[in-house]
Amino acid sequence: SQRAGRASQNTPETACATLPAAALPLSIGYSSAMATPILSVDRVPAASGIGVRLEAVVDLDRLGQAWRALELRSESSFFRSWGWIRCWLQHLPPNRQPLAAIATSGDEVVGLGVFLAWRRRRHGVLPVQPLGLHQSGDAALDSLHIKHNGLLAERSHAPAVWQASLDLLTRRGAWDEVVLGGLERATAELCTEAARAQKCQVVVHQLRRSAHLDLAQLRRSGRGLATALSRNTRHQLARARRLYEAIGPLSLHPAQSADEAVAMLEQLKALHQRSWRRRGRPGCFATSFFETFHRGLIRDRFRHGEIHLLQAAAGSRPIGYLYNFAHGDRVYAYQSGFDYAADGRLKPGLVSHALAIEQAMREGFAIYDFMAGENRLKASFASHWSEMAWLRGQRPSAAFWLERQLAAVKSRVAAAGSRRGRRSPSGAAAASEALR
Repeated sequence: SQRAGRASQNTPETACATLPAAALPLSIGYSSAMATPILSVDRVPAASGIGVRLEAVVDLDRLGQAWRALELRSESSFFRSWGWIRCWLQHLPPNRQPLAAIATSGDEVVGLGVFLAWRRRRHGVLPVQPLGLHQSGDAALDSLHIKHNGLLAERSHAPAVWQASLDLLTRRGAWDEVVLGGLERATAELCTEAARAQKCQVVVHQLRRSAHLDLAQLRRSGRGLATALSRNTRHQLARARRLYEAIGPLSLHPAQSADEAVAMLEQLKALHQRSWRRRGRPGCFATSFFETFHRGLIRDRFRHGEIHLLQAAAGSRPIGYLYNFAHGDRVYAYQSGFDYAADGRLKPGLVSHALAIEQAMREGFAIYDFMAGENRLKASFASHWSEMAWLRGQRPSAAFWLERQLAAVKSRVAAAGSRRGRRSPSGAAAASEALR
């Protein structure tokens, strides 16, 4: 079947030997030009029997062998697959030294993650040295906006891997906070518990709702997509379909090659940037890193069935482009570009995603994931909502304590203003409260 073929393509390429647990301890020197700390860490045993060490990432093939083998025993996501991680590592500038956190139980690798260290002055005055999981602290490099982030951990060891890793990262090294972004709610709660066990303060920078449509449930019901939508959404979708079909038959064309996918990405970019610039916003393609990374990702992962570049059209007229990822039984709706017409009854986003959802159902996928962020289109399709968190685990520090007090005062003032304006409080204060 089509789904079976895709499942085999989405399986990590080969189960290879894991990294030897007896590898040499880390001893890394950084040049002063890198503005990052010098670190020397030995393997640290944990009460659970899991040890964690840090190594400079210098051999992608070696790390990739362990990563792909661990993916087979883990609850992964596309953003923690070796395809994504390798592409990210390959596109980092040469003056950034990634560090691999390697958790082992006996001779077996049971946890992996890649960190980057940096320095900055927060608020212009507070010097901090963060260590970020699969992020860099550089706005251009982090324009990828990773979601479903976290350590890659063997299913049976996941809580212990997080505990042992944060035990090491919050007690050793020159950094003073660990930055963990785009975590699923359950992972964020696990990290919060592990960090607080080390007497670290957890600051939730952001908590965002995340939408998905349960295709498996819809398929079991024996009903079509329209039955999962509200009455108003069904009406808008049916009307938009009729108006587009007056132009020509509606179709969804998936890219048939990496070259065609890259060409579709270029068309998507033009529509995406046009829409965002009309709103006075730069759009995600404003940074060259974003486009360079995704061109590389498409060329590397298209042949594995993980890249879905889709063109929705009415006759010969394109109405929208979708850039989706496929991993396991899930489709991730990552980016899009739509041709918005003067006639507001035409809904290119609604129609394009409806066509893509119907295709994903035919191919046997279980989840169509719109990921974090709220808008009307996501709400129109969502059958379930969850949460993703962006948080920081901070070592005890008078400066951090003062920063938190000032942030609390600012949040109380904002909340008072929200009540006066009858708006719902938002931001880090509400997010922190939600994770307590």
